[in-house]
Amino acid sequence: MNFVISSSVLAKKCQGLYTKINRKGQDCYLKLNDDMFVEIIVRYNEDRDTPRWEMIEQVDGKVRAYHTSIDCCEDITTRWTIFQGSNRRKGQIKFVAVDDRPKKGRKRCLENIDGNKKNVKRAFGRKVSQECKPLVTKQMPCTTKRTRTHILEPQSPLPSHTNGKLVCDIETEDNELYVPHYVQDIVKYLKSVESNFLPMRDYVEKKQPHLTNSSRATMLNWMNAVVSKYEQTNATYHLAASIFDRFLSCQSVSQAQLHLVGCVCLWLAAKYIEVHVPVMDDFVALADDAFDTEDMLTMECDIVNALDFEFTVPSSLNFAERYGHIIKHMLALEKQRRRLLPLINFFIEHCTLIYELVGEKPSLIAASASYAAAVWLDRDFEWTEQLVQEIGYTVEEMKGVVALIKHEIYEKKKPNKKPHVFDKYGSRSNEFVSLMRYSGSSGN
Repeated sequence: MNFVISSSVLAKKCQGLYTKINRKGQDCYLKLNDDMFVEIIVRYNEDRDTPRWEMIEQVDGKVRAYHTSIDCCEDITTRWTIFQGSNRRKGQIKFVAVDDRPKKGRKRCLENIDGNKKNVKRAFGRKVSQECKPLVTKQMPCTTKRTRTHILEPQSPLPSHTNGKLVCDIETEDNELYVPHYVQDIVKYLKSVESNFLPMRDYVEKKQPHLTNSSRATMLNWMNAVVSKYEQTNATYHLAASIFDRFLSCQSVSQAQLHLVGCVCLWLAAKYIEVHVPVMDDFVALADDAFDTEDMLTMECDIVNALDFEFTVPSSLNFAERYGHIIKHMLALEKQRRRLLPLINFFIEHCTLIYELVGEKPSLIAASASYAAAVWLDRDFEWTEQLVQEIGYTVEEMKGVVALIKHEIYEKKKPNKKPHVFDKYGSRSNEFVSLMRYSGSSGN
């Protein structure tokens, strides 16, 4: 409910429209300025020896008027004490209720019809001339039978280069998040250092006598589910998986400690990447109190010392974001471009579960996943010399990883419960890419 407060003695800035609200069980009246901030507030002050109604200016907290009545402001008929500079004067302050909702007018009615025009009279007496034109142009129905091959007829692909620059970089040259002026140097640097942070191949057989390939995949699958539970980014999972494999490559752990290692890896990755980080008690609860916070702190010290505090490491996600950005502009259909990045992410996250790819270069995994996703969406997609130059891998170099992705995801017999990555990428936000059935063609 709104009120207009007016007075011949009250300062002009204290007069005007006030909104009545209930704050902590008590009514008060607010006046907002042009920026929608509270300028004046009228409230009942019970903290004084003599409780009273006060009109307070929010900027300096000064009382502009007061009344010692215990009645509601709207019922006060006697004069208020009003401050004018250093003087006090008695003056009447009126609370007048107003209804500022728009009034309902009469329905429009036709007065006459003149040719192709209507004269419509509004409730407030104004006439408006409107032409009677259809909103949608009528079209004759199509008599040609549309077939599936006609619908899926590939369009001409977009050019990948213009004036020596990639189309994707030209379209995003004003977007600072893509850093088009430095992106090639960044990718080149990541490729030059990625070999320095690779886990040991076959580390389960060489370093972990108490673990198996299956237990490793189960642990990483659980870690991915925890990342989704806390709505964290994909970068957190990829960094946690890198820390997990690199630590187990240099230090042996028991089966009972595996859960502790996975939780600490997630905790470290979240502290490095996320804004909001789960606390240690959350991980203890997730592990059904198999360890306590002291165990986590001890394991954290072991991991950071073993890895020499090196957490800024290239992952397949870093390369996949760039490769997918390039390939997306070479696909013909909007549906294909929309599904490309989720499908690449689905492939590279599944690759973290594949033990045979441990120790493989992240750039090769990302390139293979990008190639597999592009061919999956467009059967006519060609890995051109331009892509070889930009990405750095030929089809022959990627064949082994692509075949492994195809076998593990589409051909291998799945257990009764699929990995979490299938549920994650079977949602609308990820274009249901994990639900697409592989048929050996484009998958459209």
